Amino acid sequence: MSKNVEYLNLDEVAPRVTKVLTIKGNNYEFKLPSVGEFVEEMQRAKALQKKFQGIKDEDIDELEIMQAMVESLQRSVKNAFPGIPQDVLDSLNKDQLNAIKLFIEQEFTEENAAAEDESGNVPAVKKASKA
Repeated sequence: MSKNVEYLNLDEVAPRVTKVLTIKGNNYEFKLPSVGEFVEEMQRAKALQKKFQGIKDEDIDELEIMQAMVESLQRSVKNAFPGIPQDVLDSLNKDQLNAIKLFIEQEFTEENAAAEDESGNVPAVKKASKA
């Protein structure tokens, strides 16, 4: 009796370039995060949320919160587009950072929609948002 062996070589599954960001005439390719990077990003977001959760209104340092949010956003952009030099990131204004954030989020929205189309199932994220 012969056994059929199937192989999946992940080295052959090249990451596809799905988005390119142009800043000051330079192009930067989007990099889909690894599972580890995604978990780290979620841990940082939880830590930031926990840091400011439960603080009384009179004790809130709004500038500290804004700084933490901008730094978190910059880190997310740098993770998504690792080729962007820090000085270029620092030169962006708030509107540009927010536009990049939406550009990144669009990638994950499109992936969820594609997963729904292929499997016929609605991802949990979409179910929760429709409730």
